Amino acid sequence: MITDTTLTVLCNSLGGVVMALIFAYHFVVINSKDNSNNSKSKDKNVSEPIKENKTPETSKEKKLSEPSKEKKRVST
Repeated sequence: MITDTTLTVLCNSLGGVVMALIFAYHFVVINSKDNSNNSKSKDKNVSEPIKENKTPETSKEKKLSEPSKEKKRVST
């Protein structure tokens, strides 16, 4: 039968190995050269800027997006 001490050492060792594998996986993914975010701008060192939506807002959209500034009466 396995003792409590042996089980503790086994679990701690496996936990450490799993954490090391997670760290190694993320290190490899971040540093890989075949990164899908940079595939469009292979010749450039700088990524492309984010395009902003230039469509004008209607008055109804402005009313919905801004919080109401009216004071609400509280009934007591």
